[in-house]
Amino acid sequence: RDHSWHEAPTRYELSYADAGPEVGGDVVYADACAAFESLSPHMRSMLEDCTCMNMLAHGYQNLEISQPEYAQTMLKRPAKEQPVVAVDSATGARSLNVNAAYSVRIPQLAKEESQALLPMLCRHVTKPEHCIRLHYDVGDICLFVSHIVYCSVPGYGDDRVLIVRFLSGLVYA
Repeated sequence: RDHSWHEAPTRYELSYADAGPEVGGDVVYADACAAFESLSPHMRSMLEDCTCMNMLAHGYQNLEISQPEYAQTMLKRPAKEQPVVAVDSATGARSLNVNAAYSVRIPQLAKEESQALLPMLCRHVTKPEHCIRLHYDVGDICLFVSHIVYCSVPGYGDDRVLIVRFLSGLVYA
């Protein structure tokens, strides 16, 4: 879900730890399919026809960006409308397609409704029962289906996990 602001988000991602901190090195992955399935039937039904506006610049609004060209590039990327419930065209799997960093509004709802529901859905995806935590050591590799998995890298600071993205042009059904 890291690329919900793209027209066609990546399908697969390969994470390679080329460096890591002395302590830590964990990545938390959340299963968006499990998150969707654990919603009530009424909520799942209501969300089926909803879309969400996703914006790259929204994910970086709290960072101090010292390069004005970089900031301008992010602001020029228009918001992308994606389904709240993504249906994988290959498998038919349904996933909750919201992201706390980039999802800004559900246009089918009143502004106040969207402001209340969207954060709840984003928190729902990252509930502990939907997550696993993997520890990375230098040289470790993880391949994951990025359109149904969210990832978070807590506590890395300046240390890096190099993410190589395979763009496969995910097409939602």
